[in-house]
Amino acid sequence: MNLRLAASFLVTLWTLNLFRFVGFADASQRQTRGTDSLQNVDQYSMKINGERLMVYGGEFHPWRIPSPSLWLDILQKVKAMGLNTISIYINWSLIEAKKGDFRLDGVFSYHAFFHAASEVGLYVIVRPGPYINAELTGGGFPGWRFHAPEGVYWRVSNESFYSEIAPYVVVIGKLLAPHQITNNGTIILLQIENELSTPSVPGTEYPAYGDMDILASRFEKAGMVVPTIHNDVSHGGVFAGENVSQPEIYTYDYYPLSCGELPATMDQYDWTLYQQYSSYDPHLIGECGDGFYDQWGGIGYDNCPTQLDAGITRLFYKNRYSMFVTELSLYMIYGGTNWGHMSWQRVYTSCDFRAAISENRAISREKYGEIKLEAQFLKVAPAYRTSRLIHSASDAYSTSPNVFVSQTKDVLRGNTTFWTTRHADYRSTTNKTYLLKVPTTQGTLTIPQLGGSLTLAGYNSKIHVTDFAVRPYSILYSSAEIYTWLKLDFRYILVLYGASGETHETAIIASGSRQCHVNEGTINKCENHNGTYIINYVTVGQTAISIGSDILILILDRSTVYNWWVPELPTSKEIPTISNDTVLVGGPYLVHSATIQNSVISLTEDLNSTANLEVAGPKNVKAITWNGRHIPTSRTSYGTFKGHLEYDQPTVYLPSLEKLDWRSIDSLPEIQSAYDDSAWEVCDNNTTVNGARALSTPTNLYTGTYGYHVGNQLYRGHFIAAGNQTKLDLKISGGFTFRWSVWLNDTYLSAFTGQNTTQYTSKSFTLPQNITAGTPYVFTVLFEHMGNNENESGGITFLRGILNYTIDGKTPNITWKVTGNLGGEDYEDKVRGPLKKVASSQRDQVSLSPSPKHDLLVIVTSTRISLPTSSDTSVGSTFDLDLDASYDTPLSVNFEGTGSLRVNLFINGYKFGRYIANIGPQRSFPVPEGIINHQGENTIGLILWSLDAEGGKLTSLSLESTAAVQWAYGPVAKVEQPEYVLRPHAF
Repeated sequence: MNLRLAASFLVTLWTLNLFRFVGFADASQRQTRGTDSLQNVDQYSMKINGERLMVYGGEFHPWRIPSPSLWLDILQKVKAMGLNTISIYINWSLIEAKKGDFRLDGVFSYHAFFHAASEVGLYVIVRPGPYINAELTGGGFPGWRFHAPEGVYWRVSNESFYSEIAPYVVVIGKLLAPHQITNNGTIILLQIENELSTPSVPGTEYPAYGDMDILASRFEKAGMVVPTIHNDVSHGGVFAGENVSQPEIYTYDYYPLSCGELPATMDQYDWTLYQQYSSYDPHLIGECGDGFYDQWGGIGYDNCPTQLDAGITRLFYKNRYSMFVTELSLYMIYGGTNWGHMSWQRVYTSCDFRAAISENRAISREKYGEIKLEAQFLKVAPAYRTSRLIHSASDAYSTSPNVFVSQTKDVLRGNTTFWTTRHADYRSTTNKTYLLKVPTTQGTLTIPQLGGSLTLAGYNSKIHVTDFAVRPYSILYSSAEIYTWLKLDFRYILVLYGASGETHETAIIASGSRQCHVNEGTINKCENHNGTYIINYVTVGQTAISIGSDILILILDRSTVYNWWVPELPTSKEIPTISNDTVLVGGPYLVHSATIQNSVISLTEDLNSTANLEVAGPKNVKAITWNGRHIPTSRTSYGTFKGHLEYDQPTVYLPSLEKLDWRSIDSLPEIQSAYDDSAWEVCDNNTTVNGARALSTPTNLYTGTYGYHVGNQLYRGHFIAAGNQTKLDLKISGGFTFRWSVWLNDTYLSAFTGQNTTQYTSKSFTLPQNITAGTPYVFTVLFEHMGNNENESGGITFLRGILNYTIDGKTPNITWKVTGNLGGEDYEDKVRGPLKKVASSQRDQVSLSPSPKHDLLVIVTSTRISLPTSSDTSVGSTFDLDLDASYDTPLSVNFEGTGSLRVNLFINGYKFGRYIANIGPQRSFPVPEGIINHQGENTIGLILWSLDAEGGKLTSLSLESTAAVQWAYGPVAKVEQPEYVLRPHAF
């Protein structure tokens, strides 16, 4: 039974129209279009149906995990963090791989994604481009774009660009329009273009064209009415200003860290720029770095510095909050996989990004917990949505010059103030002690008042609060950070946290004479100062304190609070609102959802180890169920339920891949003397519409001109020998880390094994001494297309293929032919899509991945294959799995190899790995369920290419389970996997 329960998201306002606005310096004077107020924006925040919202989102690309059944799982994990929005790119390169032929079905359909977002209760920011960057080949532009008229000079004012994008905008606009909030959907913002802040054409400046207005107008004609944004990559005020009509809300990107060194300083630079460029807009960050991409030859995501994990969230995100950022999207919240050949030339298969949710969908990184703490706090802090940065200094509010404090105050509705502390040298890794000296409604106070001092750990930050409303009560101050608060019946529950062993103090203003009672754990003091209850304590484990009968304070240390959840209860409200309609759940690995019916709290949870369960709910609750099972519980003295969740360790049986019966085929028959290339494309185009570089060959030898845009590609060059020829010089562009090999007839000449520092290279080849004058010969050149550039300039860097060739310094008369994937832009495999392209040749046996049952394949004894010089070999086998569907068991295929061996991995015909032994760093390749069949037969295919004279060796190949999480998610649907068929037109 499928127990996927999520908060329903019901929007039924069919008749409302979303207005747009034109910006004015005084936001109160904005001009609006339309008469309704479903959604609007002022200088503080966005409003939905009149209620202010902090748009806290994360980026997720559904096309980076082509298993639609798992999209809901990822979105539920995003929702469980406390985020309310998901941001997505629309990938043009997957939609219109052949000009005029649009495909939006199967794993490339977006409707299932929007329905999942609606089910979970997440708003959506859509970013359809047309250009999106996204670490994709061509930045998301289809391959034919580079060979369209003026193709290099797109994204500037030229009619070619306007003409070519028009059909795409119409198709995508009509796809998205029904999913807008005004049409019973979830989309609240539309980003037009992407990071259009740096010229792609030397000598031009942005904004250099009217594309923003034109693009917005075309999306509007297609039915899009939500407000428009654009992310300024440099925060340089591009497309900002009161006289700019499009985009309607200024947005910028913020990437504090990569996998390298820390920046020297952290200042309020972006706050100054916000005041300069867009103080009439809410402070919006379109992309806030939740990690960074790693490159070929990099250190690997798991080896990125620890500051990319919890440190970045505690320190850099809280610094953003101090500048009252009320619209923010974390890039990426889930990175996924560059499966097929979708990646940009610099990056490898994994797009993990060291995001909060890892590539195998695990939430085990501390970063996930930290984002959850911050997002849940901001959900219950409405005063933040109308706040402003007042002052920042290292000497005004702290007794220590080493502690920097920012004051962010609600300037519209009250006295609530957020005090963000960090080290004056933010890179400091030592602990600092201090007292906080801040103004409150009871005068300036030095905190803590009852003894001890506060501690700021190395590479850390905190948000202290003063005059924070927990209505009808008020937190006069709290040095411990707030996780959440909620009202259950007539009782208010406040959850506070701090690092283990830290001293903290919290003061609550409550009427009447109340008893301060410690229900669990210990505290230092609790004193009543004329109705202000001051509690001094150390955060260790869990402490429960009651102040009277209607205030319960749970004090947790950080490692404990990570396992506490605030699932929203289903609501009948038409539009999601900021609400305390929740319960509290402590203990499990993940809580997907909660419902209350017939005095029973029903939880759907994931469990990866045995855990204690604690639940706080309304008084009338009498029982708790977990994933449909009744959990024996007992009541605590402070009214919560406690129980026990038993994790059942599964037995996971996985086959030994090295012991399978492997079969192999020669993937490179083109070097055989009898090979017939009559069906290949003749490179007879002697012009190029791409003006970035003049041709230096008699005919155009860019493979994209002939419809081949990604993957391994082949040339055959026919010529009549003049005799006494000794040296061939070739210059080829293939992208960073590309490789190539050259043969004369069936004689191997040499190879270029690839470097991660160059995207094109020249090489000389010594020709055999026995070349006979007047005799026909053929050069065969095999090279790997690593993906097109994104939005870079510089001529040849945009183009892939042979750039120049000579024999003995002269350009001979050579008839070149080219091929790549079967069909080129008319790709055969419509299910797996245009970027799945694989073959070194057009041979049918490698068009899907080798079928181990085909008569042409021969059995080999092991995957430990010593390969002949510069060979290209395909091997394949099958294996069965029978994994328990009540567990989430992510699987990865792992490689180890020698020399310059390269391997392309296919699981059931889907390309899920590109392994390069001599460059790396990736050696483990996650494959999502649905692509790999957890209950049934699987086909594994490998295409191996060795460029070493002594051959290469695959020394290890294994299938690994990376987790076993007990879940109630339900069965994961098998993705469509067309079986092997013989294609009579293949060659």
